[in-house]
Order: sequence, then C-alpha cells, then structure tokens
Amino acid sequence: MNVAYGEISGENMVRIVFVHGTGVRGEQVDTYFRPMVCGVRKLLPAAVTVEFTTSNWGDVLGVPPGAGNRTIPRRDSSRGPASGPEAEFDDLDLEQVVWAALETDPLIEIRGAVDAAPSGPDLPPGYEAATPRAERWVEAVAADSQVGVLVEDAGLHPWLSSAAMTVASSKEFQEAVKGEIESAEDMFGRATVTEALHLADAHFGEPFPVTAAVRDALATAVASAVTETSRGRPRDAAMRLCGSVTAFGAQGLGRLGGHFRLPWTDRVTMQAGDIFTYLVRGERIRSSIKEIIAESSEPTVLVGHSLGGVASVDLLVQDPPVPVSHLLTVGSQATYLQDIDALPSLNRGKALPTGFPPWTNVYDPSDLLSFMAEPVHARGVRDQNISSGVAFPRAHRSYFVNDEFHRLLADIVLDVHR
Repeated sequence: MNVAYGEISGENMVRIVFVHGTGVRGEQVDTYFRPMVCGVRKLLPAAVTVEFTTSNWGDVLGVPPGAGNRTIPRRDSSRGPASGPEAEFDDLDLEQVVWAALETDPLIEIRGAVDAAPSGPDLPPGYEAATPRAERWVEAVAADSQVGVLVEDAGLHPWLSSAAMTVASSKEFQEAVKGEIESAEDMFGRATVTEALHLADAHFGEPFPVTAAVRDALATAVASAVTETSRGRPRDAAMRLCGSVTAFGAQGLGRLGGHFRLPWTDRVTMQAGDIFTYLVRGERIRSSIKEIIAESSEPTVLVGHSLGGVASVDLLVQDPPVPVSHLLTVGSQATYLQDIDALPSLNRGKALPTGFPPWTNVYDPSDLLSFMAEPVHARGVRDQNISSGVAFPRAHRSYFVNDEFHRLLADIVLDVHR
C-alpha cells in the first residue's frame, strides 16, 4: 500500500518518495513519515507544492508476522501448574539465568548477596584489597590438583589465577567474606570462572568456546578448593538474583532462560528477516519502489531509511537509471555493505555509474546502523552529520523528528525545484 499526502499542482510540484527500513509495518511508518511531512512543509514557500509518498513495502513484501515460529524448539510444558517466583523456572533454566547474569558482570551475584544481607559495619577506609584471606583463597585455587586438570582441559589456564585474584581482591567479595555470606565459596567459583572467560574473550577478540558441563565443573572445583563444603544451589543463586534490583529483574532473567524466546524471535524476525529477504529476493522490493517513482513525471527526491536506503542505492545503480532528481539516504548501510563486498548492485571499489543522481547521506555517530559514504565514494555523494543527541537504538529512529533534518530536506526540495 502506498500513502500520499499533498495536492497535485503541476509545474511547481516536487515529489518526495519515502522508503522505510526493516521491521516497519502498517501505521508504524507514520512515526517516521508524518513528522517529516509536517517539518518540511513549514519550511517551504507556498509556491512550492510537495507530494509526499511512502511505499509500505513491508506489508506486502516483508516477512509476515509469525514466520519462522514453528521452527523454534518448544519447552516442556508437562510440569503442571505452579505459583510464586520459582514457578517460571526449572533448575536448568535457573542455571542459565545465573550464568547469563554473570556474563554481564562476574560480581553481580556477590553484589546482590551482599546487598540482601543484614547490614554490618563498613570496611575501614583504605583497607587492603588483597587481604590474607583473599590471598589464601587464590593460593588454594592455584594449588588444587582438580582445578589444575579441569582448567587445562578448558584451555583457561593462562587466565584463571588472574581472574581469582581480581574477584578475591574486589570490595564486593571482601564484604561477602567479612559478613560470612552463605555460599560465598560457590559465588567465588562462578565469578572466577566467568572472569577467566572474559579475559580469554579479550585475548582472542571473540567469545571463548566452552560447554556448560566444563564451565560448571571448573566452578565447582574452584569453590571446593577454598572450602570443604559447597552449599549453594543454582535455584538459590537465581532466586537471589531475581530479587535483586542490581540484576536484570525476574522478567529479563526469565527471558534468558528461554521462556520468552517465541515473542523475542517474532520481534527479531520482522527486522532481521526483512534484511535476509532483501539480500536474497530484493528485486521485488526495488521493483515496487520503481513503480511508485514511475507514477509521476514530476521531479522526485527519493528518501531511504536504513534498509530502504540500501534498496534505493541498488535501484538507482540499475541501467537504465531510474528518474530521480536527488537521493537522500538516512541511517543507511549501503556503503558499509559495498565496502565489505555485500551490496547487490556494486562490488567493493566500484564507482557510482554515470547518471547516478546527486546523493546526500545522513548519519548520526550515535546510530550504530548508520555509516558514512564519502570514504567509499570520493565523488557523487555528500555526507551530513545530523545528531539527535540520543543513544542507540533510539538514535536510529529519531532523524525524522529533528529540525536539522527537516531543513536539509527542505533545502534539497528547493534545489530540485529550481
């Protein structure tokens, strides 16, 4: 479905055709389109009439809602009814919850336990972080034969001792052992192994591979090395995290446990699926844009946001060229894809074809899905930094409410009108 605003007034008219990006369906396009319409119209003189048209290609050609859901593994629903915070989780879920939280912060479990414990006297100012007790724990880990075997098997030997010292010398851990926090040894084991994994990640520049069985065995061995009895259970740790405001909150942790995979995948598929669909069958989307442009012989400014910008560049590279007076890409990945040799229409290093229209590329350094164009194309394109002042992902959607963007588009319209 195509939506148009504005009156046709003949010789003084300029068309703006807007092509949305991934995951946009139905009325969602108005969150981009209407602010742009209102903002630009206020800046144009009465003598210049603009027809705004948008291609809602996502409704017809995008990934349909629910696509792919039947391929998602289902969880066992045979446990019967239950109630309370633990009802959402089985023990396997809870182990995943704990480790997912630790991946974001190896000390999160220890910190949550300290926060939940009855308050005691603060540590004295200027306390020695590496107290004798902490040093003994680190030495015990280094000397334990079972830890030695497991850490070699896991490939984490270069980092385990440093990780143990980092955890043991932290203020959070010092407060835990000072307050005789229950299961401090188990939390120390899990935190130490997670910190070692983080060090390995940093060393190799990518996630270090490990199975849950190896990870858990090593964490248990580290805990056993510093105490004769390991008392904690995954359920205890997870429920403690679920009750802590310093963690993700119960709903977020449950999602990590897999209970929310279906709605999460459904949302992601609408966006990522559109990208995959375009890269495999993009001709259908490009043809729909071309048909809208062909509906009128008036000068046209083609505005493409995100994947819409990629499709617009690909379309205009085709021969014969589509009659567009100016291309405006916004928060788009076209030049990034070309530079990694993944743009359908232009190989890496290939110049824009003769007859390609003037091109302005808008980016925001805070928008992680926006990229510059001038470093890839020395001629034929102009980069424009328009920052919304907000963080990603909000920055990716905020160009069209920005007055600076409205002024840029109005200037392009006036230039085309002349």
